[in-house]
Amino acid sequence: MLSLAAWTSLAGRAAASARIGGARRAASSSSSTSSSPPPPIVGFVGLGAMGGLMAANLARAGFGLVACDASPSARTALEGRLGKDSRARLAFAPTPAALASTPTLAAVFTSLPSLAALRAVWLGHDGLLSPAAASSSLTAPLLVDLSTSGPAASRELAAAAAGTRLAPGVAPLAGALGPHPLTLDAPVSGGVRAAAAGTLTFLVGGPDAALAAARPFLEAMGSRTFHVSPTPGSGQAAKLANNAALAVQMAGLCEALTVGAAASGVDPGRLLAAINASTGRCWASEAYPPVPGCVGLDGAPVPASDGRYRGGFAARLMLKDLGLAAEGVAEGAAAKGAPEDASGTAATAALPMATAAAGVYGRLVEVAGPDIDFAGVYKFVYGGAAAREGGGRGVGE
Repeated sequence: MLSLAAWTSLAGRAAASARIGGARRAASSSSSTSSSPPPPIVGFVGLGAMGGLMAANLARAGFGLVACDASPSARTALEGRLGKDSRARLAFAPTPAALASTPTLAAVFTSLPSLAALRAVWLGHDGLLSPAAASSSLTAPLLVDLSTSGPAASRELAAAAAGTRLAPGVAPLAGALGPHPLTLDAPVSGGVRAAAAGTLTFLVGGPDAALAAARPFLEAMGSRTFHVSPTPGSGQAAKLANNAALAVQMAGLCEALTVGAAASGVDPGRLLAAINASTGRCWASEAYPPVPGCVGLDGAPVPASDGRYRGGFAARLMLKDLGLAAEGVAEGAAAKGAPEDASGTAATAALPMATAAAGVYGRLVEVAGPDIDFAGVYKFVYGGAAAREGGGRGVGE
């Protein structure tokens, strides 16, 4: 692994070499000895449970990687995931601002756990769009947020990027209004297992040109990209809608399984298999069954398999996403001039299902802690039992 100073020097030499090599190839395009251009260099901020896995997949795909995370253990974990060749393409930046000034960056990706962390990384004193970066040292023409942060935050970041100038000599992407970076909001769906396997789905909001530039990197981290619309924040809106549906789906499935087992005495694993053979089947029942002793559709263990409910999508994050969904509804109602109630708060559209689900996950956090997997509502809220030996895999037969 190179130091950032060595990496910066190498990147500068690579850029010069690429310019020289391009001129030589133009003069003699048929030469079989012409060297290939260096691979693109990508920045990545946020090496947590999801970000560290996505960053590793970028390095494994052959891209140069400059990573940034305040946690020493997160940095060490990323190094541990990479083989010798991949580690040779890795450097660490001390701050997002230092990362943003790395020469020849093609793009910067962020994956942060909270809105406060996201704003600090993008807009803080040492952020990507800090005053230091804004003084023409930002080298990446593309900035992509992979976090789940809500539409309003994505619009805020897009506006801030539109006011930030790129470093001299850095060409903006097609469609940019002047020498400024373009942004995408591209929250992910699929969870930790998909992040590790490189099979995530990206729900993207932002300009076509930005998505075209991002595709090679997204394809290294996922298997599907869905462009919601060119409007900043639209990817976030889709992600919040997805997670609201998932929250209700999982809570309803856990309730149905425990009620059914209690009323009939049927093994919950067999009930789960019956649901998956019927119209009640869903992603939660097939790919992410909440019953201990069962596995997913592909036969792989899920957080519930051993009854520990660890290592998946934390309940605190589900609560965060439900809160963002409620805030978005409130903002939309206020923008439309919804009447105010006696307390002066704008009336919002009722969210009875999401509100009920938030109560369930809030109870889960109280009894099992914030990092418990959201499928833990089956055991810790509803008191669901494990599948008995031979009770089935929890998939349709």
